[in-house]
Amino acid sequence: GRAHLQLAIFEILCEHYKEHYFETETSFLNTKQIIKLLIKNKATKWTIETELNPIQIIQAIDKIKLSAFKKLNKEIIVSKKWKGYAISPNVIVKKGDI
Repeated sequence: GRAHLQLAIFEILCEHYKEHYFETETSFLNTKQIIKLLIKNKATKWTIETELNPIQIIQAIDKIKLSAFKKLNKEIIVSKKWKGYAISPNVIVKKGDI
């Protein structure tokens, strides 16, 4: 469902963040790249249907952002027009917490 999609996207953004953590500039993923990774990673614990479109990704990311902002009063995902989305560089992500 929708919650699984949100969790899968957040997991992808976290993995991307870890891979690019030591770079000086924030590395963004656009919606097409996220969809490719979701389909490629469909063997993960989150079951995702292969028929995904950019609007579903944007809506899911907006839900993640809203939920995190309500709970943590912090913007955890940043976006840049044409470049896409990334975990905010001032956020430390650790298991079981943010």
